[in-house]
Amino acid sequence: MTEANTLEQGLPDEVAGKIISMVPFPHLLKARVLSRPWSSEFSASPVNLTFQYQVKTVCSKWESYCPVYISRDCWLTGYDHVNDRWQKMFRLSYFADARKIPKFIRYTSSMSGALLCGILNSDCSSVHGISCHTNIFVTNVITKDWKKLPSRPDMEKPDAVQIHASGACSYTVMVLSHPDPPELREQSVRLITFQIYESTKRTWTLMELKLHDSILLVYQDSVYNTSDHKFYVLYRDVLRSLRTDIAAFELMAYDNVKGCATRIQLSVPSIRHIDAAYTTGLVECDGDVILILVMDPMIYSDGDSFHGSIPPWDPMWGVICAFLPSRLPSSSVLVLKFDQETHGLIPIALGPPCTIIDAYCDRFTCHNSCIYLASSKHDSPVVIYNVREKLWSALSPSSDVCNGNIFSFQPGLDPFAAV
Repeated sequence: MTEANTLEQGLPDEVAGKIISMVPFPHLLKARVLSRPWSSEFSASPVNLTFQYQVKTVCSKWESYCPVYISRDCWLTGYDHVNDRWQKMFRLSYFADARKIPKFIRYTSSMSGALLCGILNSDCSSVHGISCHTNIFVTNVITKDWKKLPSRPDMEKPDAVQIHASGACSYTVMVLSHPDPPELREQSVRLITFQIYESTKRTWTLMELKLHDSILLVYQDSVYNTSDHKFYVLYRDVLRSLRTDIAAFELMAYDNVKGCATRIQLSVPSIRHIDAAYTTGLVECDGDVILILVMDPMIYSDGDSFHGSIPPWDPMWGVICAFLPSRLPSSSVLVLKFDQETHGLIPIALGPPCTIIDAYCDRFTCHNSCIYLASSKHDSPVVIYNVREKLWSALSPSSDVCNGNIFSFQPGLDPFAAV
C-alpha cells in the first residue's frame, strides 16, 4: 500500500484509538468532539472494548481537579492546578427529559471519580403540609450515561447525599433525611433515616434512629470516611450551646459495615456561642474527619468590626451581612481534627495569617492533604489550607457562580464506571 493510499483511507481504527487514548485529560474531550467515530467509543459496550482498555492504561496519570463545582448553566468546572486556571469540562445537558434535569441550586450532591450523584426535580404535594418526594440520580460525566435510582423506602427530600466507589465497577449511595412526623414531634423525639443503595444489589436498605431530647439539634454537614467506612453527620447542639455559652455539637457516626450508629458530643471551648456566628464544614482529609469553623464577624465597610453588637440570632443579622463587603479576617478559620479514640476535637490550625479581601467561605471539600474553602458568591477567592505543610494560600476566583456543593474530581479513577 502506497503512502498516498494510506493517507486517503486514514489510520486503522486500532491505531487511531491508540493515539486518541494517549491524549491527556481534558484534551481527550476535544478529541472526542472532533472525531464522531471515537466519540461513540466512550459509551459503547461492553466496557472492556479495546479503546476503553487503552484509556485505562494511562488514565491513572491524569491530573485531579479541585475544587470542582456546577455553574448556573450546568457546566462542571474545576481548577486545573497544572496550568493554574479554571477549566470548563462537561455540560450536564444530556439528560433526556427537561423534567428530569437535576437540581443543583441549594440541593445536595456529591462526586466520586467520574460518578456524580444528586437530586432530580421534586414532586411536591400539599398533603399534610408540603411534602416533596425526591428521586436520586447517578451519572458518569465522562460517558454521559445516567439513570434514576429505584424508589427509596423514604422518599422525603434528603439533607445529604453521598456517593463513593465501593469496588471495581460498583458504588454505594448514602442518603440522610430528617422526617418530622407529628406524633414524634409531640414527644420531643427526632427521627433520622439512613438509606444505603448498593449498585451491585440495586436495592435500598433503611435504618431509622429515634433520638430523644434532640429537637434543638440543627443539621450542619456530613462526610463519608473511606478509611473506617463510617458516615459522619454533624449537628449544632443549640440547647447545650445556650446552657454552656460555648460552641457545642453532636456528631453522629453511622457504621456502614455493622449497620449501627453512635452519638458523640463535641464542644469547642475557645468559641463563645453568644458572641459569634460561624459556618461549619465537615471533610475527610488523609483518613481523618476534619471540622472547620469559619467565624462570621460583621464588618463595616471601613473595616471596623462591631462584633457582638447584634447577636447572630437577631433577624437583622442576615440582612446586614448581605450588604456588607465580603472578607475573611485573619485567624477567623479554626480547623479541628476528630480523634477517633478519645472522641474529642484536636485544634490543628487557626488562620489565615492575614485578611483575604472578597473571600467568603460556605462550601468545603478536600483533596489529598489540602482543604478547600470556597463560596457560592461571585468573585470570591478559594482559600486553601495544606494540612501536611501547615500552609495557607488562595486561588483566584472563578468567573461563574457555584451552585450547590463543591467536589474533588478525579477523572482517572475508573473513568468508564457503569451507573
